[in-house]
Amino acid sequence: MSAVTLYSSPEVVDVEGTRSPPASGGATGEEGGELGVGENSRRPTRGQSTTAQPHRHGEEWRARPPEKAMAWIWMLMAAGAVLLWAVSLGRVLSSSSPACLPANSTFLSPPRGDRMSRNVLLVLAHPDDESMFFAPTILFLKSKGHSIHILCLSQGNADGLGNIRKEELYLACVTLKIPAEQVKVLDHSELQDGFHKNWDHGLIAELTLAQSQLWNIDTIVTFDSQGVSGHPNHCDVHHGICKLLRDNGQGHIEAWELVSLNIFRKYSGPVDIWLSSTLSSSSKQPTYTLVNNSPSRSFEAMASHKSQWVCVK
Repeated sequence: MSAVTLYSSPEVVDVEGTRSPPASGGATGEEGGELGVGENSRRPTRGQSTTAQPHRHGEEWRARPPEKAMAWIWMLMAAGAVLLWAVSLGRVLSSSSPACLPANSTFLSPPRGDRMSRNVLLVLAHPDDESMFFAPTILFLKSKGHSIHILCLSQGNADGLGNIRKEELYLACVTLKIPAEQVKVLDHSELQDGFHKNWDHGLIAELTLAQSQLWNIDTIVTFDSQGVSGHPNHCDVHHGICKLLRDNGQGHIEAWELVSLNIFRKYSGPVDIWLSSTLSSSSKQPTYTLVNNSPSRSFEAMASHKSQWVCVK
């Protein structure tokens, strides 16, 4: 039941919520009195209010939660969220090396033959993709001794900064410990940066195949169909790699895609590690969560792209 508040009125509100004339003999108290039916009913003085109290015959009334109690509830919820964030961050930083979840996974195990490491090709759309999206993947693969190569399909010249962004990519790769000779940045007339630029999937497949053969690539890592950030160039890269695998029957090349997340999970920071690890374990397709234990390295790599540190007005 809910509380009922009485205000100055020539009538009295009874328990059933109906209005009735004042009971005979009812006295008026300065601070209001009990709400009831009968001779002992009281009426508040003008300009004052009172909250209904339990009826003497056993009717129950639920008091309205005070504002201070609601404030405490919100404070406890905020404290719980901060604690969860801190515990999640501690789990990320407590590992001595980048981790893969589930822990017993065989993600990118050594290929067949005498080689103990893989030649991995990251196919990107623009300079800064390697730092903004793939840094945890790069750091994990490097920790396992795999050789990382980067094919960037454009210079990111949408704002006329293509040459600057190209050099920034090489600087970021120094931080990520990827040799310059294992980085290739293209400037093809049909693959120019832009939200309204449609990239030819067949051309992407052709250029990627040529570079894969040159570097003896056995594993490709790229965007999924949603492009992580939704950029159409990212999506085109995904479809180009799919065409490469489908049309050329590249049975010796293993391909992986970075899964796009909704905006809540994307910006929840280390808290998402719990949900990601759970979904990885229950996914029907092989799915793994790579935990970056060195976010400062990722930040340092992204800091190399100074041209992209701009304030949007």
